[in-house]
Amino acid sequence: MISLNLPALHPGQQQVVQEAKRHNVVIAGRRFGKSVLLRDRLIHEAAAGRPTAWVSPTYKMVSESWRSILQYLQPMVIESNVTERRILLSTGGSIEFWSLDAIETTRGRAYSVIAVDEAAMAANLEAVWKEVLRPTLTDYVGKSWWGSTPRGFGFLKNLYDRGQDPSSAEWKSWQFETSTNPYIAGSEVDTAREDLGERSFDQEFRGQFIDLQNSVFRNIYECATAERLDGPQAGGGPYVFGIDWAGTGRGDYTVVSILDAGARAFVALDRWRSAEYGLQLARVRGMYEHWKPAAIIAEANSMGAPLIAQLRGDGIPILEFVTTNPSKAFAIEQLSLAFERRTIQIIPDATLIAELQAFSASRLPSGMVRYAAAGGTHDDCVIGLMLAWAAIEGPEAVESRLIMSDDPASEEFGLYVPRVEISDY
Repeated sequence: MISLNLPALHPGQQQVVQEAKRHNVVIAGRRFGKSVLLRDRLIHEAAAGRPTAWVSPTYKMVSESWRSILQYLQPMVIESNVTERRILLSTGGSIEFWSLDAIETTRGRAYSVIAVDEAAMAANLEAVWKEVLRPTLTDYVGKSWWGSTPRGFGFLKNLYDRGQDPSSAEWKSWQFETSTNPYIAGSEVDTAREDLGERSFDQEFRGQFIDLQNSVFRNIYECATAERLDGPQAGGGPYVFGIDWAGTGRGDYTVVSILDAGARAFVALDRWRSAEYGLQLARVRGMYEHWKPAAIIAEANSMGAPLIAQLRGDGIPILEFVTTNPSKAFAIEQLSLAFERRTIQIIPDATLIAELQAFSASRLPSGMVRYAAAGGTHDDCVIGLMLAWAAIEGPEAVESRLIMSDDPASEEFGLYVPRVEISDY
């Protein structure tokens, strides 16, 4: 019997192995051990007699993985071709190595497993996956493994999002910080934080998707100190809802963001999609009865206006949020300023944090600034939070009106809503 001496997986890597599905996306900070994990998965498959493939962005990276995997598999190697980058094993299994700059030559191959290392470095990743790599898994109903530190936004973020969607039966994704690796000294991570600055550190060591050039919000983690609440608390509030609607046929989510105006803390989030309008209204009614908010601010464009009208007909006090592009920019900038000054608290919700990190600013040809989610990601949670935050900002810089409410605390805490409109781009 031939035995292989492979590196022991640390707890974070073991978690991935235990929870894995058919397609697996591991997003992590530097030195987490992504490549070690992918090599482990590929070696196990090849040693079991299956055809596999390793994919790296560059030829140099392919060469490094080739040497490492060949060393571990040496006891069962019957042929290794350095020119063709192919390893054949005594079990009948094999590993072929490809760089993304020559990936077209994999057409016609069939694999049981492929591993794509540092996928964020690939500029044409979507085309590579759909036109080249995915078809190679058809014969064996094969698996894919993806490991990378993120670099901005792109198709890898889309794959990660699929893995986070509970309705996606074949995809699973994880996000790990460098500090998850017990073999990395904590002092070294702390030093990197000081050297890199917050945003670069979030990307390189926290494994977060960041637009380093155009991101809008800073100090996100420093503000993620609020306690998640299941309902109103004695002595808390008044509470404010911000509602961002989604259409029934779209991929967006309807989000209800709940803000404690007194504490200036975002304390709860309800998020759903693909719900009929009647169910959405029922859900909002139920939350209104539970929280008794002093104010509700809801997006009024598109389907928002008739939904607001129905809620008003039920006796629920709800205000429209209708705007021009400049006033949306003002509302976003007010929220960004709150993060900059750390005058807001948010719950440490992974979806919300990811959306805040992905939210970016870009200059339009007209000179106006466009605020939107980067790389086709969602921004529903950001807009919901923006709406709720706008309700507690005063009218100093924009024309506004006091929210009408039976709660005298509304005026005490300055619950205001600018006449603004959410623009979908």
